[in-house]
Amino acid sequence: MNTLIVFVKYPEPGKVKTRIARELGAETAAVIYSIIAERVIERVSVSDEYGTVIFFDPPEMANEIRQWVGRGDVTYESQSGDTIGERMSDAFEKVFSTGAEKAVLIGTDVPAITAEMVTEAFRSLEYEDAVIGPAEDGGYYLLGLKKPEPALFDDIEWGSGSVYQKTLGHIEELNLSYKSLDILRDVDTPEDIGPEILDCLTDERKLRYSK
Repeated sequence: MNTLIVFVKYPEPGKVKTRIARELGAETAAVIYSIIAERVIERVSVSDEYGTVIFFDPPEMANEIRQWVGRGDVTYESQSGDTIGERMSDAFEKVFSTGAEKAVLIGTDVPAITAEMVTEAFRSLEYEDAVIGPAEDGGYYLLGLKKPEPALFDDIEWGSGSVYQKTLGHIEELNLSYKSLDILRDVDTPEDIGPEILDCLTDERKLRYSK
Protein backbone atom coordinates (compact mmCIF):
# COMPACT_ATOMS: atom_id res chain seq x y z
CA MET A 1 0.00 0.00 0.00
CA ASN A 2 1.25 3.46 -0.92
CA THR A 3 0.34 6.38 1.34
CA LEU A 4 0.64 10.07 0.55
CA ILE A 5 1.08 12.29 3.61
CA VAL A 6 -0.04 15.90 3.08
CA PHE A 7 0.94 18.45 5.73
CA VAL A 8 -1.65 21.22 6.08
CA LYS A 9 -2.08 24.18 8.41
CA TYR A 10 -5.44 25.78 8.99
CA PRO A 11 -5.35 29.14 7.14
CA GLU A 12 -5.93 31.34 10.17
CA PRO A 13 -4.74 34.94 9.71
CA GLY A 14 -1.53 35.54 11.60
CA LYS A 15 -0.65 31.84 11.79
CA VAL A 16 0.42 31.13 8.20
CA LYS A 17 2.77 32.80 5.71
CA THR A 18 4.06 35.30 8.24
CA ARG A 19 6.70 36.77 5.91
CA ILE A 20 4.00 37.53 3.36
CA ALA A 21 1.76 38.87 6.12
CA ARG A 22 4.36 41.47 7.12
CA GLU A 23 4.01 43.11 3.72
CA LEU A 24 0.50 42.23 2.52
CA GLY A 25 -1.39 41.74 5.77
CA ALA A 26 -2.37 38.65 7.74
CA GLU A 27 -5.73 38.11 6.05
CA THR A 28 -4.30 38.28 2.53
CA ALA A 29 -1.44 35.96 3.53
CA ALA A 30 -3.96 33.44 4.89
CA VAL A 31 -5.95 33.55 1.67
CA ILE A 32 -2.80 33.10 -0.42
CA TYR A 33 -1.89 30.04 1.63
CA SER A 34 -5.43 28.64 1.36
CA ILE A 35 -5.42 29.04 -2.43
CA ILE A 36 -2.13 27.17 -2.77
CA ALA A 37 -3.12 24.45 -0.28
CA GLU A 38 -6.49 23.86 -1.92
CA ARG A 39 -4.87 23.56 -5.35
CA VAL A 40 -2.26 21.11 -4.13
CA ILE A 41 -4.82 18.96 -2.29
CA GLU A 42 -7.15 18.96 -5.28
CA ARG A 43 -4.35 17.90 -7.62
CA VAL A 44 -2.81 15.14 -5.54
CA SER A 45 -5.59 13.61 -3.45
CA VAL A 46 -7.24 11.29 -5.96
CA SER A 47 -5.12 8.54 -7.48
CA ASP A 48 -5.23 4.80 -8.07
CA GLU A 49 -1.53 4.73 -7.11
CA TYR A 50 -1.91 5.74 -3.44
CA GLY A 51 -4.20 6.72 -0.59
CA THR A 52 -4.01 10.14 1.06
CA VAL A 53 -3.75 11.14 4.71
CA ILE A 54 -4.11 14.82 5.61
CA PHE A 55 -1.93 15.58 8.65
CA PHE A 56 -3.23 18.88 9.96
CA ASP A 57 -2.19 21.53 12.45
CA PRO A 58 -3.25 22.79 14.93
CA PRO A 59 -4.93 19.66 16.38
CA GLU A 60 -7.81 21.62 17.96
CA MET A 61 -8.95 22.76 14.51
CA ALA A 62 -9.98 19.26 13.39
CA ASN A 63 -13.57 20.19 12.54
CA GLU A 64 -12.54 23.37 10.78
CA ILE A 65 -9.91 21.50 8.75
CA ARG A 66 -12.42 18.89 7.60
CA GLN A 67 -14.91 21.59 6.64
CA TRP A 68 -12.28 23.62 4.80
CA VAL A 69 -10.67 20.71 2.91
CA GLY A 70 -14.10 19.26 2.26
CA ARG A 71 -13.02 15.82 1.13
CA GLY A 72 -14.48 12.55 2.31
CA ASP A 73 -12.07 10.42 0.27
CA VAL A 74 -9.04 11.14 2.48
CA THR A 75 -8.07 10.30 6.06
CA TYR A 76 -7.40 13.03 8.64
CA GLU A 77 -4.76 12.90 11.38
CA SER A 78 -3.45 15.65 13.64
CA GLN A 79 0.25 16.46 13.58
CA SER A 80 2.21 15.61 16.73
CA GLY A 81 5.57 17.01 17.86
CA ASP A 82 7.24 20.25 18.86
CA THR A 83 9.24 20.83 15.67
CA ILE A 84 8.43 20.26 12.02
CA GLY A 85 11.04 17.48 12.02
CA GLU A 86 9.36 15.71 14.94
CA ARG A 87 5.97 16.07 13.26
CA MET A 88 7.21 14.64 9.97
CA SER A 89 8.96 11.74 11.69
CA ASP A 90 5.80 10.99 13.68
CA ALA A 91 3.67 11.05 10.52
CA PHE A 92 5.91 8.52 8.81
CA GLU A 93 5.83 6.32 11.92
CA LYS A 94 2.03 6.41 11.99
CA VAL A 95 1.42 5.50 8.35
CA PHE A 96 3.99 2.71 8.35
CA SER A 97 2.50 1.32 11.57
CA THR A 98 -0.91 1.14 9.88
CA GLY A 99 0.23 -0.80 6.81
CA ALA A 100 1.95 1.56 4.39
CA GLU A 101 4.74 -0.07 2.36
CA LYS A 102 5.89 3.20 0.79
CA ALA A 103 5.12 6.72 2.02
CA VAL A 104 5.61 10.13 0.44
CA LEU A 105 5.23 13.36 2.42
CA ILE A 106 4.56 16.76 0.86
CA GLY A 107 3.70 20.19 2.17
CA THR A 108 1.20 22.68 0.81
CA ASP A 109 3.51 25.61 0.01
CA VAL A 110 4.51 24.65 -3.55
CA PRO A 111 1.85 25.38 -6.20
CA ALA A 112 3.64 23.32 -8.86
CA ILE A 113 3.26 19.94 -7.14
CA THR A 114 1.15 17.51 -9.18
CA ALA A 115 -0.14 13.97 -8.86
CA GLU A 116 2.31 12.98 -11.59
CA MET A 117 5.23 14.12 -9.42
CA VAL A 118 3.89 12.19 -6.46
CA THR A 119 3.43 9.09 -8.62
CA GLU A 120 6.99 9.46 -9.91
CA ALA A 121 8.21 9.58 -6.30
CA PHE A 122 6.37 6.36 -5.41
CA ARG A 123 7.73 4.62 -8.49
CA SER A 124 11.25 5.76 -7.60
CA LEU A 125 10.83 4.03 -4.24
CA GLU A 126 10.52 0.72 -6.07
CA TYR A 127 14.29 0.81 -6.58
CA GLU A 128 15.54 3.55 -4.18
CA ASP A 129 15.43 3.79 -0.38
CA ALA A 130 14.44 7.45 -0.42
CA VAL A 131 13.30 10.20 -2.77
CA ILE A 132 13.55 13.92 -2.09
CA GLY A 133 12.33 17.04 -3.88
CA PRO A 134 14.55 20.09 -3.28
CA ALA A 135 13.05 23.56 -2.98
CA GLU A 136 14.71 26.72 -4.27
CA ASP A 137 15.06 28.12 -0.74
CA GLY A 138 17.25 25.23 0.43
CA GLY A 139 14.51 23.14 1.97
CA TYR A 140 12.56 20.29 0.42
CA TYR A 141 8.96 19.97 -0.72
CA LEU A 142 8.75 16.16 -0.86
CA LEU A 143 10.28 13.25 1.01
CA GLY A 144 9.57 9.59 0.29
CA LEU A 145 10.62 6.55 2.33
CA LYS A 146 10.07 2.80 2.54
CA LYS A 147 10.35 2.64 6.32
CA PRO A 148 10.64 5.05 9.25
CA GLU A 149 13.98 6.86 9.33
CA PRO A 150 13.87 9.11 12.43
CA ALA A 151 17.57 9.99 12.11
CA LEU A 152 16.78 11.95 8.94
CA PHE A 153 15.13 14.61 11.08
CA ASP A 154 17.87 15.01 13.72
CA ASP A 155 20.13 18.03 14.14
CA ILE A 156 18.52 20.16 11.42
CA GLU A 157 17.90 23.90 11.62
CA TRP A 158 14.36 23.91 10.25
CA GLY A 159 13.49 26.95 8.18
CA SER A 160 17.11 27.55 7.19
CA GLY A 161 18.66 27.23 3.75
CA SER A 162 20.61 24.14 4.76
CA VAL A 163 17.70 21.72 5.31
CA TYR A 164 18.01 19.91 1.99
CA GLN A 165 21.79 19.49 2.13
CA LYS A 166 21.71 18.44 5.79
CA THR A 167 19.05 15.84 4.99
CA LEU A 168 21.10 14.52 2.08
CA GLY A 169 24.00 14.18 4.49
CA HIS A 170 21.84 12.08 6.82
CA ILE A 171 20.67 9.93 3.88
CA GLU A 172 24.27 9.24 2.92
CA GLU A 173 25.30 8.56 6.54
CA LEU A 174 22.54 5.92 6.71
CA ASN A 175 23.78 4.38 3.42
CA LEU A 176 20.39 4.89 1.81
CA SER A 177 20.07 5.05 -1.95
CA TYR A 178 18.04 8.01 -3.14
CA LYS A 179 16.72 10.00 -6.05
CA SER A 180 16.40 13.80 -6.19
CA LEU A 181 13.49 15.30 -8.09
CA ASP A 182 13.34 18.64 -9.91
CA ILE A 183 13.86 21.82 -7.90
CA LEU A 184 10.60 23.71 -7.26
CA ARG A 185 9.79 27.08 -5.69
CA ASP A 186 7.74 27.35 -2.54
CA VAL A 187 5.82 30.52 -1.79
CA ASP A 188 7.35 32.23 1.23
CA THR A 189 7.59 35.90 0.23
CA PRO A 190 5.49 38.28 -1.90
CA GLU A 191 8.08 37.92 -4.67
CA ASP A 192 7.30 34.20 -4.88
CA ILE A 193 3.61 34.77 -5.66
CA GLY A 194 2.81 34.13 -9.31
CA PRO A 195 0.01 35.78 -11.30
CA GLU A 196 -2.09 32.59 -11.12
CA ILE A 197 -2.31 33.11 -7.35
CA LEU A 198 -2.75 36.89 -7.40
CA ASP A 199 -5.61 36.56 -9.87
CA CYS A 200 -7.54 34.53 -7.26
CA LEU A 201 -7.40 37.25 -4.59
CA THR A 202 -10.99 38.41 -4.83
CA ASP A 203 -12.75 40.30 -2.05
CA GLU A 204 -15.00 37.28 -1.47
CA ARG A 205 -12.02 35.00 -0.76
CA LYS A 206 -10.35 37.59 1.46
CA LEU A 207 -13.46 37.78 3.61
CA ARG A 208 -13.73 33.99 3.80
CA TYR A 209 -10.87 33.70 6.31
CA SER A 210 -11.11 37.09 7.96
CA LYS A 211 -11.86 37.39 11.65
